[in-house]
This record gives sequence, structure tokens and C-alpha cells, in this order.
Amino acid sequence: MAAELALTAILVLVGAAALGGLVLRVDLARQIAAFEAIDGAVADFERDSWRSAAGGQGRAATGETDELRFLMNAADARYRAAGRAIAAAQDERAQ
Repeated sequence: MAAELALTAILVLVGAAALGGLVLRVDLARQIAAFEAIDGAVADFERDSWRSAAGGQGRAATGETDELRFLMNAADARYRAAGRAIAAAQDERAQ
């Protein structure tokens, strides 16, 4: 009797966990898709940054993360401009 009760309790818990996981996955599908899109945009930006640093060309932004890519590209351009200004100031000071 105790074994049957324990087995039933385990099956109920496993079933509830599986059902809960499925409900969460379906309910959070939109948020997961948005996160994956942002994560992909950041990965593309990083890849393009490394390519441009090596003299290659990056790809144009496409899709729903265009604004994010634009902002990251603008930040990268400001960072590179600041680096060039610092290098120029150091060169002037060294001369």
C-alpha cells in the first residue's frame, strides 16, 4: 500500500513538473524569441566588430533588431574615435 502511494505521488509530481514546464515554455515563447533575437544581434555585432578590426567589412543590420544594431554601431564608432583621439594626444605629448 505504501509503495503504491509513493509511486502515485512520484508520478503525480513528474506529471505536474512536465505540465508546468510545458506551460512555462508556451507562455514565455514570445519573450524567449525576443531574447534570442537580441542575443543574435549582439553576436552579429561582435563578429562584425572583429571583422572590421581586421580590415574586413561587416554586414548590414536586418530584421527586428535594426535599432539595437544601429545603437551598438554608433557606440563602437564613438569608442574608436575616442581611441584615435587618445592616441593622437599621446603622440603629440611624446613629441
